Amino acid sequence: MLVFAAASHPPYRTIGLDGTITGIDKDLQDALSRVLGVRVEMEQVDDLPAALDGMLAGRFDAFNGPVKATAEREQQFDSITWMTTHTSYVVPVGSAAGTTEPEDLCGKRVAVVAGSVVEGRLARLSAFCRRSGAAEATAVLVGDTKATLDAAQAGPADAAGMTQAAAIDVTTVRKGVFSYVTQTQGQGASTDLLAMLVPKDEAWARSCSRRSRSSSTTAPTPT
Repeated sequence: MLVFAAASHPPYRTIGLDGTITGIDKDLQDALSRVLGVRVEMEQVDDLPAALDGMLAGRFDAFNGPVKATAEREQQFDSITWMTTHTSYVVPVGSAAGTTEPEDLCGKRVAVVAGSVVEGRLARLSAFCRRSGAAEATAVLVGDTKATLDAAQAGPADAAGMTQAAAIDVTTVRKGVFSYVTQTQGQGASTDLLAMLVPKDEAWARSCSRRSRSSSTTAPTPT
């Protein structure tokens, strides 16, 4: 059996009040279970640091993120890139902040998940603001994506930074409540490669990799 850390991160992973986990993360892990022939379970954690610390402590076998595979993280974990995305900023419709373009975030407060790829992209946007002669955007660090939206709605922040996929999901599900803008390349954005993290030299990962390469088109029966 493999145990994945699961921090709330819509739309990739949504945790209901009853603990039920839905989203593409659950779909991916169900597919891994079928292909690799092992049972996969998900255990809820509060945030990204808890997931990383849990893997290092041997509590979890992996964390599907999606997270940026930084040089620092790759010293402790192996990474498997499984998606590409861009950085967007969600704003409440009718907000007094008046954000209709990414550059409108200069001088504004933006809630981002601490340690996320979006935090780094916001720093690049702030550098763009500075070069343009405008005030820098201020990062309001929080624990998860839901907290970024809460901060943007409640007032501690003017916008919520997240991946473009997450922004599309939020503005679709809550149409008329939120809108979003997407950071451009000239403002420091780039295509971000996001990954699953696995503790280095995990025997199960090597075994699963071999089994995956040698598997037939018929998936093994999970045990």
